[in-house]
Amino acid sequence: MSMGITTLHGLDSVTASGILARAALSLSDFMNPAAKYLLPDEENMRKKVLDEVRAHLGIRVDSEAPSDLERIVDFLDSEADSLDEPIDEKKALERLSERGELPTDLYDVIISNEVQDVYEFRQFDVELIINTVRNPDKTQHFRPTGDTVDVPLISMFAKHFRHKYLNQSFTLLVIGVRSGLQVFVGQVWRIYADSSAGRAGDLVDFLKQFIEDFGLYIRIDGKKTKFVSEVTSDKPFRTIFDIDFTDDNAKAYRNKSKQHKFQTAHYARMDKNGFENSRLIYAVDLIKYKSKIEAHNWRNEKAGDILNVSATTFH
Repeated sequence: MSMGITTLHGLDSVTASGILARAALSLSDFMNPAAKYLLPDEENMRKKVLDEVRAHLGIRVDSEAPSDLERIVDFLDSEADSLDEPIDEKKALERLSERGELPTDLYDVIISNEVQDVYEFRQFDVELIINTVRNPDKTQHFRPTGDTVDVPLISMFAKHFRHKYLNQSFTLLVIGVRSGLQVFVGQVWRIYADSSAGRAGDLVDFLKQFIEDFGLYIRIDGKKTKFVSEVTSDKPFRTIFDIDFTDDNAKAYRNKSKQHKFQTAHYARMDKNGFENSRLIYAVDLIKYKSKIEAHNWRNEKAGDILNVSATTFH
């Protein structure tokens, strides 16, 4: 504080600035409700502040001359302005991101090679993914539960894309992890109207229904299922997770596959006790999934086919 008003020593800049601003307003427009006391003992603090300022400016304590009051108000405003600290915009945006409050159009979208490989690194699909994150119809954010050491938000984004041929319209479901101002996209699925997922509730249910259609059976700590929304274990995840190839379809699928043809997912964080909390655990049969999107003419799709995305979105 430029003159060092002793009454305000020890207060943070926001509190001190508010006291000064309300004191100035009480002299220039005392009927204004914004000039009322908001803090305990603020009436006493205001009197002491005004006495200090009058002494600093050489104005008598009992002077009510308009010119003197104007000098006091100007000085109080100047002192309040001096307390305004420059805002670190990047840190402010990162705090919004951590709380899940950052507008989605501000994110830098990083798409994993695994996702791009599924869609054969087509730029058209990359643009749809980015558009979904930045302009979603629906979002859902959550963290692993428990007392975790590192807890970035897991984020789900969904956007419905209207195709010029109605039966080829689809919802794109994008799943990733936030870190600062970036979203690292690890899973992307096209879900068409003829999928059972169309009858789901929130986005986790939406994903679960999609996995019922396209998921492989997995085993979590010996229990067979297709989808686990959350599990906490004191064992490393790799020791409790496995894909179940015992059913006939999976056996045939594995025998035909000579390369990586499934994609697994799990989002995990370790808590302070060494327990690993994992969310959204599943494995997608990529042969079945790619057959589905090929049947909807995915490979020949181009920008002009999507009706609810501006052509300027695509480069």
